Amino acid sequence: MAKRLRGTGWCARASMGLTTLAVLATLAVLAASARPAAAQRTFRTVGTDLWNGLGDVWYVWTSPFHASGRDWLIAGGALAGVVAVGASDEQIYRWMVQHPNSAAIEALHLSQRHPARGEAHVHLRLVAAQRVALV
Repeated sequence: MAKRLRGTGWCARASMGLTTLAVLATLAVLAASARPAAAQRTFRTVGTDLWNGLGDVWYVWTSPFHASGRDWLIAGGALAGVVAVGASDEQIYRWMVQHPNSAAIEALHLSQRHPARGEAHVHLRLVAAQRVALV
């Protein structure tokens, strides 16, 4: 005998039964139509994959030797930007700590303090904001 669900009428029980029946019917059709699959991997395909992977690694490691002048200009500019920002990192951090109510800090919601996390939380948010400023 089917277990009676509290607060549900015969319609809810019937639809639950139909859903279960539909799932079982779908599973039966899938099981009946399944065929064994042929092997996808052979020693030849594994060897080809390894050779292609090594070729990719070689291409990446030798790519600086294939770079154009424009590529080196972009890389040099990026490196100069990182060095310039890195040199002023301490000054940026000191300014952020000394001006917690500035418009920039307020816009990033960095001056909020969480009582359970304390000052460490504020410090981590300042560091995160510095990283965003670097990008």
